[in-house]
Amino acid sequence: MSFQVKVNASDAKIEEAKAQIIKNDGAISGNSFSVKGVRGSIDSNGDERIITITDKPWLASQSYVSSEIKKFFS
Repeated sequence: MSFQVKVNASDAKIEEAKAQIIKNDGAISGNSFSVKGVRGSIDSNGDERIITITDKPWLASQSYVSSEIKKFFS
């Protein structure tokens, strides 16, 4: 099951989020990322970023994962 999270973020915010992913022992390859059991991709439409989550820990709810992702971009 996959789901999407939409956020408004500049290129600078995207770079900050990528740095946080790496800081939290995550990995980035192209527009795909993996961190703490969450896997997905980041696509752009202007300043709107569409984060598609393709995998998450079983115990983590979709709303919790969405909330945590939004923190990376705030």
